[in-house]
Amino acid sequence: MELLLEADPAATYVPDNEGSFPIHLAASKGHLRNVLALLQKKKDKKKSAPYCAQLRDGKGRTFLHVAVQNKRFNVVYKLRNMLASSVMNMQDDDGNTALHLAVEVGDARMVRSLVSIPEVNLNLTNNKGETPRELASITSCGYLNPWVRIYRLLENVGVWTDYARPQENILPSEIEIQNKEKGLSQNIMDRTQIIGLGSVLVSTVTFAAAFAVPGGYRADGTPTLAGQYAFDAFVMANALAFIFSGGSIVLLMVAGLRTEFVIRMRLNSLLGSELFLACSARCLVAAFAFGMYAVLAPVERAKALLYCSFTGFALLLLEAVWGLNGVIDFYHDKVVLWNRLRTRRAAWNLGLPVLATLMLQFSPYIIIALSGLK
Repeated sequence: MELLLEADPAATYVPDNEGSFPIHLAASKGHLRNVLALLQKKKDKKKSAPYCAQLRDGKGRTFLHVAVQNKRFNVVYKLRNMLASSVMNMQDDDGNTALHLAVEVGDARMVRSLVSIPEVNLNLTNNKGETPRELASITSCGYLNPWVRIYRLLENVGVWTDYARPQENILPSEIEIQNKEKGLSQNIMDRTQIIGLGSVLVSTVTFAAAFAVPGGYRADGTPTLAGQYAFDAFVMANALAFIFSGGSIVLLMVAGLRTEFVIRMRLNSLLGSELFLACSARCLVAAFAFGMYAVLAPVERAKALLYCSFTGFALLLLEAVWGLNGVIDFYHDKVVLWNRLRTRRAAWNLGLPVLATLMLQFSPYIIIALSGLK
């Protein structure tokens, strides 16, 4: 690239059939070295590579827009402190800034990189009247959804929405708001079908297991293994799985109602349903492990311990990875908020949903473990 620029610097201003310049193509492929070469200013102006940061393609996008849309984090991260504020806040033909597009593709890392730059205007609206936070709220349907974490980050750094935006700004029309809610409503309905299938399946399995307990029954109708720690833990785990799955179904019913409840309440119900389904799945796996141990322990204690340990280790490993990801995300968001706002309170407020979710994540295990104690 350097040799080509030395030979013909003007070639960087020649677009292709779609209006894209070489810097757009380099950014779309994630070729950081070529992007840096195209942005480099040299002392010898006669043979210098042109400063291409503000070149727009056929859709009005800069190279930063293209890098974000193609999820080229290496380009965004490296150049986040090298570009002028005018470049960071440039809008394409749709009025979207690079931050809008980062939210749209759901890449939390790029959102953090852009939000951490004080020169980035967080409250610019696109042609539809949407701020970056509003784009995140359109698809926020669950805690594991990246748009939810993005929405909470933008909320804590003070990005406006329709309800908090100053009056001098133009609010979206009623038709645009209805279109947003219609799209979000359809998103909710699609997710309720998947979550509902899982919730009903767990409810069916746990209901059947309640009457077909491990070890069977004695002649007087009492469970054969009653009184053993593993059996008592199995009963508690199975009961919790049934309760959580039932709660998930009830919340899904609220989320599926189109007219009786506002969109935000339906979203919160869907979020609660997802969390309850996750808890019921954890309890179901724990019930399987304790039930298997209760049956095998009297005849093959070593194998029972081995099988139960494998199941428990796999479950705890998944929980540890999931929990570690949540802690890492919280730490990164905290650093961004501290760099942007310089307030510890805003950073720690962001961690409350994470802590609440972790408590809900591990509380079933604690209850199950304590249930078998005499």
